[in-house]
Amino acid sequence: MLRNADVLTKWEKDLVNGYCRIHSSTYIPDVVTRLSMLYLYILDSFTAPHCDTNNTDHNNEKIECDDLIISGLNQTRIECKYGNLTSYAFGATRINNNNNNSSMTPSYYHWRFQITGEGVIEGDDDFDFVVGVRAKQSQTSYCFVGSHGLKVHGDDATQYTHKRFDKKHDTLDMYLQLSGDGDDGRGGGQLSFILNNDALGVAFSSLDTTHSYQMQCALTNRGSSLQLIAYHQSPMHPPQHWLSDAHYVHEYLHHIRALADTETTRTYLQRVMRVYDIATVDVCNAYLDCLVIQKKFKQCFDFLASKSFQLEIDTPRNLKKIGTYFYFTEHDFEKALRVFQCLRDDQQLLQQHVTVELAFCYEQHAKNVCGCHGAAAKATYRLALKYYELSLAHESKLQEHGRSECLHHMAAIYFNYLDDHKLALKSFLDMGDAQIHRRDLESVIATCYDQLRDYDAALKYFKKYQLKYPDKPSVIIAIACLHFKCNNSKKAEKYFQRAFALDGADSNWMIHIKYGYFLLNEKHDYRAALRYFQVSARNALTSEEKSESYKCIGATYDRLGEMEKAIEFTDKVLAINDSDADALNNAGYFYLAKRQYAKALSLLRKSLDIYPDGELTTGNIGVCLYEMQQYQEALPYLQRVVEEMPVDLKHPDVGPKVLHYYALVLFKQQRNFDECVSVLQQLIKHDAFESKYEHNKDEIYYLLSRAYCKLTDFQTALKFLSAASKSNPNRQIYKNQIEILKNSMIPNV
Repeated sequence: MLRNADVLTKWEKDLVNGYCRIHSSTYIPDVVTRLSMLYLYILDSFTAPHCDTNNTDHNNEKIECDDLIISGLNQTRIECKYGNLTSYAFGATRINNNNNNSSMTPSYYHWRFQITGEGVIEGDDDFDFVVGVRAKQSQTSYCFVGSHGLKVHGDDATQYTHKRFDKKHDTLDMYLQLSGDGDDGRGGGQLSFILNNDALGVAFSSLDTTHSYQMQCALTNRGSSLQLIAYHQSPMHPPQHWLSDAHYVHEYLHHIRALADTETTRTYLQRVMRVYDIATVDVCNAYLDCLVIQKKFKQCFDFLASKSFQLEIDTPRNLKKIGTYFYFTEHDFEKALRVFQCLRDDQQLLQQHVTVELAFCYEQHAKNVCGCHGAAAKATYRLALKYYELSLAHESKLQEHGRSECLHHMAAIYFNYLDDHKLALKSFLDMGDAQIHRRDLESVIATCYDQLRDYDAALKYFKKYQLKYPDKPSVIIAIACLHFKCNNSKKAEKYFQRAFALDGADSNWMIHIKYGYFLLNEKHDYRAALRYFQVSARNALTSEEKSESYKCIGATYDRLGEMEKAIEFTDKVLAINDSDADALNNAGYFYLAKRQYAKALSLLRKSLDIYPDGELTTGNIGVCLYEMQQYQEALPYLQRVVEEMPVDLKHPDVGPKVLHYYALVLFKQQRNFDECVSVLQQLIKHDAFESKYEHNKDEIYYLLSRAYCKLTDFQTALKFLSAASKSNPNRQIYKNQIEILKNSMIPNV
């Protein structure tokens, strides 16, 4: 009686992944893996095909002998030479268990085949490689595995496994069990297959164990080639003396690899590792195979951990199964990460289709273990990005939804943790308009454009978002802020008032904080701004909101000249979070203004350590070091602001002072007069120059004059010396220097 391919016995469900392994250096000699298991006292090989043209097989095709090449050491390789007819080859070994009830009688047989050449597809054949056994004592249907999948050739020939054995390097294991467990004592045999370590199921059950059987292979297409790479036979029950005598350890290992019951196999392998102190790569992999088949994934993890996750894994798919269990079932992304990291290279990760999962594990590791920010977190986020990008470029199973998910996660990492708004924007836009609309990403895209100072594009996306949510205060506030940045104060005021109209309870924190900022920086109405900031502090629902309100109150008191109040509220921010980089920078700036340079420097450096790209921090450190007369130490900070930080350089308080001090260091310490002139010219053109140097512009002009003198450009030097004298006519030194410079320019007669 034939059974469906999906009806499995207990032992078939527990089949281990195979017998012959690549890394079999200890108990399976290398010669075994290459020479068809000669070590096991028995050799099966391909015999020459039958040439009797009067005989036909079950599908009425003639068996030819001149279109098949049998080669390889010990006749282990067959190749279809012409392909005009199906080419058949048979095993040299005939298997028969009759009249022998000894426990040592072989009753479990295993062949392993590998495709070495795919050949040329010709005609309408829907298969190429066919592997099975045939009974020699009666007419029995064959069980084939071909490119059409595992067919059950009986009353119903339409049942398939939908697995294909047709690609170069595909590996097929065929298992034949002949133990007389049927009702009549004869029909307990089974034939089963494993394709590329995937069990295909029982192809035939209730085989007559009194018959003789012979391996049979067939090739259809010209140039196809197949190799027999292993043959193994074993008794079904272990000899007792193997279990206690170390001299039989090799035979013992050979035997237990062929046991049908996985729990028994696992127990014996565990004993081998413990009693005989053998824990080679092959034994460990066999033990791991058993755990995976039994779905004991937690024990798998503990076993890998006991090997410090350094075990060389023969079957990468096992790692995929273990890792995906912790990923999808346990949601333990740390354990999933440790397992996925055992896959030795990117190629294996792609072959197992786990690059997206690995990327997400790295992302979670950065958030939960590395603390979101800092150097370790950033390095881990970049690993996540690497595998998201690898997935986008090479993951063959990544559908459109998966692609969008990868891009969304990448954009979120760039936006939230790496502060790279340019790459965040690119990732968001690469998702396409449909996904952007479906995921409501217009607002965050607008924010990216805002951070990149493309205010027109930002306004465009905020208005798209507003069409979807016309009464959402946060969107209206964002549009108001953009108009403020575009110097359109009237439109900004209009949108702010609309936001207030939607806030009937006067309780929206965001509206008050943003409007206060507008009053502070656009209207310069510091007292009014202070009132709105104080309301925002009362409305704050989280410690982060409370902290932001206190920062704004401190900044407002700074503008009002009430430095002690400014420090008081900044200290309140640090009491909430002593690692707030902005608050540390503000506190440092306040102490810098009070000329408490050592304390200022300590706070500023702590801020820079937390956030290396923090706004104004680098410039404040440079200014502080200059004021402490540590000119060489100040130089790299001042230089970085001038050359790399245009936003900081544009700031009305920090920018002019940085340019001034940098020019002084270039003139006095570096003697770089060309660069000094260039920096001073930048200072003169700075938007805040007139207001910040209203009473001492003459000092800048005088320094320029001296630099031009060093460059022997006396005409320009005289021009700026005259400007210095005009700015401050009370300084006699300028008039004296003008006379000296004019006299030096008169040619000798």
